[in-house]
Amino acid sequence: MNGDRHVAAHLTRRNFLKGALAVGSASMVDLRWAGHTAVAGPQLDSTGRILVLIELNGGLDGLNTVIPYADPAYAAQRGALAIPNSQVLPLVDGVGLHPALGRLKTRFENGNVAIVRGVGLPGGNRSHFDAMARVMSANPGDQPPITGWAGRHLDTQDLGGLGGITINTTGVPLMLRGVTDTTTSLPIGAQGIAVADRSREHWNISFDRLRELDGRRDGPNEWYGKVADLIGHSVTAGRDVAPAYDTVPTEGSELGRALGVAAGVINLDVGARILHVLRIGYDTHATAAAPLADLLAELDEAIDGFYQVLDPQYHSRTVLATVTEFGRRVHPNGSLGTDHGTSSVMFVIGNRVNGGLYGTQPSLTQLDERGDLAVTTDIRSVFATIVASWLDGDEQRVFGTTYPHLPIFRSGPSCAPLATPYAGSGYRSLMPQRVLDTRLGIGATKAKIGPRQTLVLDLAGRGGIPATGVAAVALNVTAAEPDQVSFLTVWPSDGPRPDTSNLNLTPGLVTPNMVISRVDPQGRVSIYNERGTAHVIADVAGWLPADSPYVAVQPARVLDTRRGLWAPPGRLARGQSLRMTVAGRGGVGAGAEAVVLNLTAVDSDSIGYVTVWPSGDPRPYTSSVNTVPGRTVPNLVIARLGPSGAIDLYNYGGPTHLIADVFGWFPPSTGFHPLAPVRLLDSRSGITVRGPLRARLRVDVEVSCRAAVPANASAVALNVTVAEPTASGYLTVWPAGQAQPTASNVNFVAGQTVPNLALCRLGVDGMVSFRVSGGTAHIVADLVGWFE
Repeated sequence: MNGDRHVAAHLTRRNFLKGALAVGSASMVDLRWAGHTAVAGPQLDSTGRILVLIELNGGLDGLNTVIPYADPAYAAQRGALAIPNSQVLPLVDGVGLHPALGRLKTRFENGNVAIVRGVGLPGGNRSHFDAMARVMSANPGDQPPITGWAGRHLDTQDLGGLGGITINTTGVPLMLRGVTDTTTSLPIGAQGIAVADRSREHWNISFDRLRELDGRRDGPNEWYGKVADLIGHSVTAGRDVAPAYDTVPTEGSELGRALGVAAGVINLDVGARILHVLRIGYDTHATAAAPLADLLAELDEAIDGFYQVLDPQYHSRTVLATVTEFGRRVHPNGSLGTDHGTSSVMFVIGNRVNGGLYGTQPSLTQLDERGDLAVTTDIRSVFATIVASWLDGDEQRVFGTTYPHLPIFRSGPSCAPLATPYAGSGYRSLMPQRVLDTRLGIGATKAKIGPRQTLVLDLAGRGGIPATGVAAVALNVTAAEPDQVSFLTVWPSDGPRPDTSNLNLTPGLVTPNMVISRVDPQGRVSIYNERGTAHVIADVAGWLPADSPYVAVQPARVLDTRRGLWAPPGRLARGQSLRMTVAGRGGVGAGAEAVVLNLTAVDSDSIGYVTVWPSGDPRPYTSSVNTVPGRTVPNLVIARLGPSGAIDLYNYGGPTHLIADVFGWFPPSTGFHPLAPVRLLDSRSGITVRGPLRARLRVDVEVSCRAAVPANASAVALNVTVAEPTASGYLTVWPAGQAQPTASNVNFVAGQTVPNLALCRLGVDGMVSFRVSGGTAHIVADLVGWFE
């Protein structure tokens, strides 16, 4: 009897769940009872992070995965197993990837993969079970492996029953075992009662009764309460995670499907913070070349599939890391395979990873007495970096000591603030707020603006703009429902209307454009419509005080290839560049560092884009305005000037006319830092996010600590383009961690490609959020500058 009590005392809910959900007997129940949250944990907050661990069990051959192909000793030592140089996917510094890792190479080139070399535990343990146990435990010294480092971190959190998740395993791995944490093991597919016909009422009744067992303690002994608790809790856990299986691919590898389940669970936001998937088979003792190629191709495809399932709003919150117990012997064995070795490699993958090579490449000419590579990076340093820098955990509590950290994440100590800030640009970034909407009567009469009609918009004291002391405002202006080809002009109300345009209107299209305009002494701007009628909407993005060093000028035309103004007459041909001197023209000072231009593409022959960048710099692969046949497309551009006060314009498309109107300029050392454009987001090519954004899904993009933007930047200027939208809608850009404002940055209709400049304050962790309102659309964002 005493023995029964001792056993029962250790049968906690945590231990039951670890075993029960692994078999799938009562774990996958697709019932969604409202209000029951006993298992699900807290939702991801603005600073929350998620880690997915990919266990490559058996010992990954790191030498043929990340290949030092430029080292002559590689081919000499590897012999028949050496990957020919012609097949290696080159990265940097004479190092390349196995030819099966093409997708991972693209992620590396996008800066989203950190490769850590020479990884292992000091001591050279070559036993699968003992080595993996010690890796999973990551205890200092030779302490026995009782708990795992990830489980000990979960012990410090309060995440509910789904804080830790393991998928496609027969139990909970040591890595996720703690003392008090709850880790749930899920199958790779819906099993057990999950596949029952839930349209039958008796099944629903049965599920209700099973769930009600949770918490029952009225049985004959302690075992009754434990079992009742297990069954009811398991059914509830199954209810919570069942929707994750809706998006899991039914075909493909087991690793791909397991990562699909992991992505699906993350999408549910039920409290999961550390997820683990297992792939066995890396113990390549015989004919290693073909099995390794298959395994790596599977890994490459599975990682790509994970991001296809993962909702874009979690891309910047999730990091994947591979884990293996050891590497392989350098020399092939008699079966053309590889025996157990020592050091290997780790991949750390994510949008907020500081991509590159880390750790010292182990020498191929200074092997140990068994012919193995030296361990140059203690794997516990990588784990400690993940805990402290990514999961914001207590390294001392998890490991009992500290280890050297690697700068593999963009946030944290590796991102230093600007050491010698200027006095400040004076720009005051605001949460976007609507100050004009003629459709609703906000800020003006509820009616369209007619032909040759001027609307005076009073901004003093509205939308966060002060009543006095304002020199200029930043407004996102949108024209909706135009019935004729026309244009809008915005200018300070105390001056004559200039011969310039801010928006060009086409019937049936919604046209947005950012405007930075001086205001009159009463805080007003005027908006003029040339032809037809159109509704006008304006959202305030920020303002500049009267003492700001920014110089807002009366709008002036500084380029028009139709008339030969400041350039030879005629359209700019495909692949042709145009150099335009701006300093000293249109009111721009001779010493200007950057200018604010409204650039318009007119009479274009084909779909394409025009890039603007500082003269003398290499041309970046970014866009400033898009060209579309039959349409006039404007976009506001903030451009840094080259040493001669000029900018270059390059046409990547058919012949097009270009028009540029200047609205203001920044002198040097003002606190605004113009940059040669840098692409931060391109869902078409997989930069930050791969695939079009779905309606109402938020994508968080880190801006600080990228492209020389320091941690203390306050706001950024982004050129944002919406491409291939499937329905009419709008894109909103706002500071991450804040509630989405009722405002828009880019308005579009189906099939329309629309650019616009966005001036946005940086949110939590220096991130900016993007969300489309309807359908799906590709999003491109180029960084053009930042404000202190």
